[in-house]
Amino acid sequence: MERLYLTDGMTVEVIADGIHLPATILKLVYKLKGVENTCLVTDVKKKATKNWEKLEQFIHSHSMIKAYFHGDKNYNEFYTWNGVNGTIDLPVFRVDSPMKGEYSSADERLLSFIVVTMDVNQRLLTARECLWNTETKPVSNGEVLALSLSDK
Repeated sequence: MERLYLTDGMTVEVIADGIHLPATILKLVYKLKGVENTCLVTDVKKKATKNWEKLEQFIHSHSMIKAYFHGDKNYNEFYTWNGVNGTIDLPVFRVDSPMKGEYSSADERLLSFIVVTMDVNQRLLTARECLWNTETKPVSNGEVLALSLSDK
């Protein structure tokens, strides 16, 4: 699997909770892929406080992490996660699932998805919620969040 880290143009996903991968592999990923081609993911459950604390510590010590995307609960939501101990302010994008969405699986008119664009010149990430099958248009805009990727 580690050979994927050497593939040009490939974005890699890593579970950076301090349990799944040792710190040396995480450092190698950042060195080889850079921030632009690394996506942090987790399989941590809410009740696993120690894992959430480790994730919070990791994010706190890596200022290049600007946002977190996940599909837990399967509906769209934008919010700020402050961590278990309140040491971070991380924008979070919860993403719907068309097949098992908490709301949309029972009524497809409630299906939504998020389109993410990145302006590399402006260093700006924009996440736009798109509402499917609305009464006025096939797709209409819901919530929008723009996030600077520049260092603060």
